[in-house]
Amino acid sequence: MTAAALPAAPPSRWLLWLTIAVVVAFTVLRLWFAASLDFRSDEAYYWTWSHQNAMSFLDQPPMVAWFERIGQLFFGDTLLGARFGQILALPLIELLLADIARRRTGSWNAALFVVLALESAIYYALITTIVEPSIPLLLFTSLLLWAVCRLDETMDGRWWLLIGVAGGLALLSKYIALLLLPALLVLLVFPQHRRWLRSPWPWAGAVIALILFSPVLVWNAQHQWASFAFQGVRLGAGHTLGIGNLIRFLGYDTICAGLLLVPLAIYGAARLAVRAVREHRAVEAALVVAFFFPLLFFVFRSLTLQINQSWAFFMWPIGVLALAISIPWSAALKRTKVLIAAVAVPGLPLVAALFLHQIADDRVWLGAGDPFGQDAGFGQMADDVLADAKATGATWIATTEYRTYALLLWHIGKQIPVVQVNERARFIDFAPRDPAQFTGKALYVWRDAPSDIVPPTDRSAPDKIPLVWRGQKIADFTAETLRNFTPELDPAPGSPGWRWN
Repeated sequence: MTAAALPAAPPSRWLLWLTIAVVVAFTVLRLWFAASLDFRSDEAYYWTWSHQNAMSFLDQPPMVAWFERIGQLFFGDTLLGARFGQILALPLIELLLADIARRRTGSWNAALFVVLALESAIYYALITTIVEPSIPLLLFTSLLLWAVCRLDETMDGRWWLLIGVAGGLALLSKYIALLLLPALLVLLVFPQHRRWLRSPWPWAGAVIALILFSPVLVWNAQHQWASFAFQGVRLGAGHTLGIGNLIRFLGYDTICAGLLLVPLAIYGAARLAVRAVREHRAVEAALVVAFFFPLLFFVFRSLTLQINQSWAFFMWPIGVLALAISIPWSAALKRTKVLIAAVAVPGLPLVAALFLHQIADDRVWLGAGDPFGQDAGFGQMADDVLADAKATGATWIATTEYRTYALLLWHIGKQIPVVQVNERARFIDFAPRDPAQFTGKALYVWRDAPSDIVPPTDRSAPDKIPLVWRGQKIADFTAETLRNFTPELDPAPGSPGWRWN
């Protein structure tokens, strides 16, 4: 059955004002946080992309770089500039998901619950401030699901065009957007939507998605399908069957998405699945599949593979939405108040404390393992590297790890040339570097282990440079002076200097 948008019952005043207060306060904290938090290593890596005109990149499609450019238009080449595009994305995500909840339940309280639940989760209230391809993916996933909702309400085939736009933009954000495809296929199983297969609209939407994604396809075709191969190796890698990585995946996501919110989202999606089958509700079925298919995929893969902490980022808000739609908001006022309290009471203070830990606190909570400190302190470390280079007469910096390269480039790249001398596939279609900059003595900086691509006979005695955050040493870097070493800036595909593994 199709479902016209239900007339929305007015919101509870206390929930409305609580949600407004939280959104305003946390938005201010996000802006402050974005302007003060040390650049993370992956953020610096994506920042290097934002200064290039390549159609795509080895690690990811280009959307994350485009989002950084949006912020740079307003705030220049600064921390806030790099992060501002993603800060703008969060209220749009909340608006889209909340509107779906309102339309499917006829309750403004359901819409406000979705917003409050996301603001109560570390993933969405705080980590959306950090540059990460998963945030654009979540935005366009939300837009796709909203368009599916409007399609079901109106049965106007033109909504398939927006579905295609959202799907193409999601693919330009992360390849893992393909996990949403089963949700669209399930929508077409329902009799009221099966007729779309005989109309041009879904096919036109698919063409639009393909056209939007075509720059990535063209880039890969020009470069031996390098990005697809890179991601295929990562996703296809595996180890002996075990539950260690499964426990890690579920444990980390439970902490970051919400100690109570994660089990509640799973429960709500399961409850909504029963309702979708009983009442033949296509949108609800699509939401359930959009949540459970990725979840089951990650659970299965985690038995043999360590799941990246960002892969499931787009999935939990769909579960929150399913939970909100599954609740009888008008018939269970006491239970809904308990639910809101169970999500907000532990979540909001924790998020606020983590914000304040970074922007108004100089202590180290967890020693060398502090999650904020793991990727911080590079400003002073980079200054130490620059001082070491000047003391030894080095005229350029060599690295063999992309995170170190990106952070050094961010901090001191305007004062001394920095280059990653291996894994040159990461820099396909980047603006060419001047080889004359990379002659003479160099300072080779590495963290965990030196690379074979730098001959050991060309190195001097090593010098240790500590990475320190708030007085706590996080790690040691090694700096060695290189003589008679010339990097190969444009190695042949497949050669030792080109390979990423």
